[in-house]
Amino acid sequence: MDVSDQTIILWTSELTWELLDKIPAVGVLRSESATVTNLEPLPITGPQSQAWQVMSGQNPGQSGYFDSWLPRQYIVQPVSEPETMLLREAITAAGRTAVWVDLTMAEVPEYLKALAPSVNRLVIRVAASDDLAAIDRAVEAGRSWAGSDGAFFLLSDHQTAAVKCYVNLNDALRALDVLDVSAPNTISWEETLAYHVGHGQIWINLAGREPEGVIAPGDEYDQTCQALVRSLPARLLDPQSGEPVVERIYCRNELYQGDYLFRAPDLIAVLRPGYAPSPKSIMSGLDGAAVWPVPAGTRAAAGLHPMTVSGLALAVGAPFAPGQVVAQSSLINIAPTILHTLHLAVPANMNGNVIVDLFTSAFMQQHPAQRTDPGSNLSSEDEEEILARLKSLGYLG
Repeated sequence: MDVSDQTIILWTSELTWELLDKIPAVGVLRSESATVTNLEPLPITGPQSQAWQVMSGQNPGQSGYFDSWLPRQYIVQPVSEPETMLLREAITAAGRTAVWVDLTMAEVPEYLKALAPSVNRLVIRVAASDDLAAIDRAVEAGRSWAGSDGAFFLLSDHQTAAVKCYVNLNDALRALDVLDVSAPNTISWEETLAYHVGHGQIWINLAGREPEGVIAPGDEYDQTCQALVRSLPARLLDPQSGEPVVERIYCRNELYQGDYLFRAPDLIAVLRPGYAPSPKSIMSGLDGAAVWPVPAGTRAAAGLHPMTVSGLALAVGAPFAPGQVVAQSSLINIAPTILHTLHLAVPANMNGNVIVDLFTSAFMQQHPAQRTDPGSNLSSEDEEEILARLKSLGYLG
């Protein structure tokens, strides 16, 4: 059997090193394992978007999935995750098989005991749990199933973080005279230059794209974006501490690359640690205040600073360098790293890279990282949508 064919990924959420340090099975593995201390997501953060980055290995500009909420004709709608799981597709395309299953922590040991001997690649998506005993048994069972020559991943895609204040960027935009309100919680679109939706999306009210767009494409659009990038972080302050609430605002092409950049929000606001978008602001509503404290003990997972909701990874087995610690890597690097563990090439439409430092030098010499070229990522329908968008904005005759 190939050294990494007996491979298991125990994938869950909301794990922290503080929690894992209380689990005996993890303590035993720490000295034998290679770890990533922080698997940092791209903005925009949230359980759905972070899970998708793990499954796809893609920058959202390559997949078109940016957030779990998206405005269409000013109406905020939930967005389904793409049906394609690029990691699974890459394994299948290479002629390999893998079993994917959803379980609770408590179910993992018995499931592995009953597994057919022919199964040697396994991805178990495990519901988040704070049951230390159940996590301990699941980790011990997973490591035992992989064996001394196999590979065992313990992976968490996100965690929750403490929130001290809610933020409503629509109220902040209103204070800047960028967003106009004609009645309570009713945005006057014909007088609005920009608005907030979801977990950090700022959309310019662009003529030709929005039903009542007022900002012309080209120079006026660019100037509006740059004005918000400069003014919003400087003007939006915590009323109690006087400190800035927004760490940075990105233009979309600073964060995203790929065929689906045209679907990205125009600007992305990254809030400082301790701040989260209010429930009303997620739905493009207003609260009447831009920043206010929340009850002690409030926690959230979406729209927070990437470092505060980052994931983690622990990898044990023959391919990995014991005791190696990678302080920070990107969530989109997990899928390429799993493929490399299986001696598979990374598809060119995965933006992530193999986390080379997790592996032994001998493994990397024997199995150098490789990439394939799958061709275009756009369907004919997507290409037609791009052409229609360009025509509506006046770029095509």
